[in-house]
Amino acid sequence: MLTSQRPQISSLASILPGRPEKVARSALQKVRALGVDVRLSTRVLNTKQLEDGRTELALDGPGAADSGDDARMVTDLHIPAYGETPNSSYMPRDFLDKKGHILTGDFLDVPGADGVYAVGVKGRGADGVACGVALKIEDGSARARPGVTLGILSEMGWMSAAASRKLGAFAAPAIRNAAGAVVGSVDAELPIIRGDDPQ
Repeated sequence: MLTSQRPQISSLASILPGRPEKVARSALQKVRALGVDVRLSTRVLNTKQLEDGRTELALDGPGAADSGDDARMVTDLHIPAYGETPNSSYMPRDFLDKKGHILTGDFLDVPGADGVYAVGVKGRGADGVACGVALKIEDGSARARPGVTLGILSEMGWMSAAASRKLGAFAAPAIRNAAGAVVGSVDAELPIIRGDDPQ
């Protein structure tokens, strides 16, 4: 068993797949020069939390041989990441392309899943936490989507004042008649029940 301070384990044959080989090779050299133990074409089969807080990894592939006869590695911190391989096995095949990526329309909607929409919010700062929202418009209409999405982001405090001003026109889209005159608007009412609400 090997204890590695900075392991990077990838099931891929390159740390920059799809890039020119010269670029990928140079990047690999620079990463290794920083003291990172890079194991390519190697998979993590399973993990085990040890009593001392460290994580034991069971490896498979060429990089496993460097860990000794039992093909295990112990690390202080294990961060699983999916890299170039999407983690979309839970999705119906009809919603995926040949590479396993989710098919999306012009507005990141999923064709065939009417009214379903998802938004990701990246974390801010060193302690920032990334968040996500998935919503379903019952009648499948797209016109309520912008207002509902912006309303959720605003209610949860995930939108800055500047972003709210720039996107304000989308918060309550106008409804026009056949002559083009504004006859109303789509307004979202969002009674969000938060887990941190004392009520």
